[in-house]
Amino acid sequence: MKKLLSMVMALLMCASVVNPVAATYRAAEDEETNWVQENETWYVLDEAGNKMTGWYRDAKLCWYYLDYTTGAMKTGWAADGKDANGNVKWYYFGDNGIMKTGWQNIGGSRYYFYDSGDEAGLMAIGTVEIDGLRYNFSNTGELIGQSNKGEPIYSGHIELDEMVSEILSEIIKPEMSEEEEIKAIHDWICNYLSYGGITISNGYRHEFDEDFDESIQVDINRTKEHMDYHHAYDALIDKHGVCNDYVDVFNILADALGYKTSSVSGRYTGNGHIVSVIWWNNEWKIIDVQADDYKGDGTISYFGFLVSPEDYTNFEPVSYFDFKNPENDLIQNIRYYFEQYQEYGWGNTVEEIAEYLLNNFCLNK
Repeated sequence: MKKLLSMVMALLMCASVVNPVAATYRAAEDEETNWVQENETWYVLDEAGNKMTGWYRDAKLCWYYLDYTTGAMKTGWAADGKDANGNVKWYYFGDNGIMKTGWQNIGGSRYYFYDSGDEAGLMAIGTVEIDGLRYNFSNTGELIGQSNKGEPIYSGHIELDEMVSEILSEIIKPEMSEEEEIKAIHDWICNYLSYGGITISNGYRHEFDEDFDESIQVDINRTKEHMDYHHAYDALIDKHGVCNDYVDVFNILADALGYKTSSVSGRYTGNGHIVSVIWWNNEWKIIDVQADDYKGDGTISYFGFLVSPEDYTNFEPVSYFDFKNPENDLIQNIRYYFEQYQEYGWGNTVEEIAEYLLNNFCLNK
């Protein structure tokens, strides 16, 4: 546990928020300052008892904005300066005064605030690429449109990637919408794979090119380290598999078109089960290809096609699903879960880590 926490601390320190003009702002440690409240307004006093003004970062790396004239802590919207194009630079602060970053729902609209680098905390406008996907924001910051596709990601295995390219060239047409593309992948797998016949469990694997390019897996926001590409390869060769094989085949095909995918596990009809999830219109949606293919009469169901977690878990045979590993990376998981549910809550170990991070570092939420 201590080793894992040390790793998390190192990751956070490397990715800590940097304010665009931090060199001109006053950022003192907590032991040298003092928060005081006057008439329901909060201020920060320096070691001499004077009210601080401007940007302030505390020992937990949380950023605050103190009025340049009065020193009053800002909450809600605050403007500070202009960008190179003359646009006012907007930031948003919670009721506790902490600067928000990442995706935020404000007043019924969806906004994005940069979460790292020189633009940390700045409200996004125009066309912006976030985690490999492109989004469009109005001049006042509201999300107005997006594509669900970003840069394609491949397995790096020559044989498997050639198979993926051949399949996609067969089923994907230029005039298709994004939803039609995803449906085409879903339906192709339902028609191609049959449930059962696990060759892996018998200790046999097909010969498979293992000389692959690991550099494609280094993006922390799109890591695919949890993917078992060998399962996908075996399923495509044998034309059958179980739920995890369906998941891996769907994910590699969708990834190759630029969609962002992962997987979650739980129970379905009393048995362990795993499904694909895809980042769709700014939220995770479920793709359960195996269950949609399980009727056995040649027809395809669609109860598990682009459904929300809430709708899916209300489906009668589903006991529960544990949405705790959307990106297979600790920091991304913490941010993801909070964005989805506005709270921290997983199984014991990760809960402890989340609590530790919340108490020791500012996650700007």
